[in-house]
Amino acid sequence: MNYPEALAYLQSALSFGIKPGLERMLELSRYLGRPEQKLRVFHLAGTNGKGSTSSYLTHILASGGYRVGWFTSPYLERFTERIRVLSGAADLAAYDRDGQAGEIGEIDFARILSKIRQAVTDMLATGLEHPTEFELITAAAMLWFAEQNCDYVVLETGLGGRLDATNICNQLEAVIITSLGYDHMDRLGTTIAEIATEKAGIFKKGTPVYAYDPAASYLSVTDQDIVRTVLSEKAAELSCPLTWIGPDGRPDQGANYIAVRTQSRDLSGQHFAAEGAYYRTRLLGSYQPLHAMLAATAARPYLEAKSIVAGIRSTTWPGRLEIISAAEPFILLDGAHNPQGSMALAETLDQILAGQRVIFLIGVLKDKDYREILSEILINRKYRPAHIIVTEPPNPRSLRADLLAAEINQLMRSDIEYECEDSYNMRAVVITAAGEATRQAVELARSSGLPLVAFGSLYLAGAIRADLRRYSRKY
Repeated sequence: MNYPEALAYLQSALSFGIKPGLERMLELSRYLGRPEQKLRVFHLAGTNGKGSTSSYLTHILASGGYRVGWFTSPYLERFTERIRVLSGAADLAAYDRDGQAGEIGEIDFARILSKIRQAVTDMLATGLEHPTEFELITAAAMLWFAEQNCDYVVLETGLGGRLDATNICNQLEAVIITSLGYDHMDRLGTTIAEIATEKAGIFKKGTPVYAYDPAASYLSVTDQDIVRTVLSEKAAELSCPLTWIGPDGRPDQGANYIAVRTQSRDLSGQHFAAEGAYYRTRLLGSYQPLHAMLAATAARPYLEAKSIVAGIRSTTWPGRLEIISAAEPFILLDGAHNPQGSMALAETLDQILAGQRVIFLIGVLKDKDYREILSEILINRKYRPAHIIVTEPPNPRSLRADLLAAEINQLMRSDIEYECEDSYNMRAVVITAAGEATRQAVELARSSGLPLVAFGSLYLAGAIRADLRRYSRKY
């Protein structure tokens, strides 16, 4: 099996759908020799923030000299970026220069998929069910990390937690729960209690849990209390020490609460403090200091304080509030694709683009809550849309660009404040091909001097990131 054949094999497994449950994954692992039993795992679940928190944790541990396996989903630009090993400052510097550093190679990926395919063949011969695509990918990651003799593995759940394929891992160093919100409700439940229960399903007896304070999320006060109760009760049931990470100033901070205080922020990053120590992160977003401290607190028993400082300072996370170009034309790319993510993007744009008119490049998936996403970002902000270009992410679930344009035009007509402006008659421009839409958006930003913000889907971000970087460098 070569690399294209390996990808085709995974593609064929999509026909088995998404089937929550651990039985298939446990059987597949058994046929592969239980590679997860050789791994020491930091397990992450949450609605928003898993990616950046896992990046902080990987950078912190690698800064301490550990060999760290890192499993993420979905991928942004290359499939192999989901499975990565980084070790030491040299690897981190290489990753900063070249986003491909540490990724599993195509030859090794194909070799491991060949081994997995044989295991699946043996499973089917005994009447067992075929694993899903995500289960195959998860198995590949576990095999690779075991082969690579990783000291630690940073493992993101794919969907939910309790029934996620990653939850066959029982040798956990820590559990991290990032910000919770409403997403994938068709599979995780329609209430925040159901969603929180699914995430808490990765708790293991006696394992430390580090959780994002729901009061810092974009949930109602009632939902915040529910999340806090669900996670606290599950932690108590399993005797898991529970630590909350949240912003300074909360009235009910207790002994198990780490308060984070942001001191300053600009386009180059943020300075913040916690427990008498001072840190700098390059990542934008008011929530990033909390993500950094989730990772730092989980990693603290394993390394010196200087490694935590260095790891946070070196962390990057492409495609999420990423400044592609800080000079004219200013270009920001974000994969915001649910209401909570869109609120975070809008808040950041209010801070850095207040009073400015903005060009937007937008593409969404039809099964997301795109109406709320659009309303949150385009209406009643401290910035105003100047031009809107709509396109289609390269995904079968993409919303047609003409339908997206119609939604946006109707939304803009309903904005009373916007109606008072001379540009009320502006309409979204449809450019179906994402590459051409990107080229025209960057050209418009260059000629007008206006900032460009691209958002709507991680699939869009992955498809256009290289083009945004290339076109912005031309000017």
